[in-house]
Amino acid sequence: MSEPFGKVEAVELLGSEAVDAFEDVPRQICKLRGREGPLLLVSLGAAVIVLTSKFSEVGVQAIDVGYISNCYNNVLTDAPTPEELPRMPV
Repeated sequence: MSEPFGKVEAVELLGSEAVDAFEDVPRQICKLRGREGPLLLVSLGAAVIVLTSKFSEVGVQAIDVGYISNCYNNVLTDAPTPEELPRMPV
């Protein structure tokens, strides 16, 4: 795995909708309800706010890491900040 998560011991990927992921929140909650163990790192656009809140309601710890790789690259390689990146068409 590449930086900034190069020292992560294990990764489990749970995919979702590429657009309008709000409709997928119930499935995500069911899949992870009552999960114990490591912290989840979540990147899911605007739906991540709802998703991380719902995860906390069922005892799952999660952090929104959207744009973390952009910020990492900005600091180390002077790449553009997330705010400077071109917007994706809707």
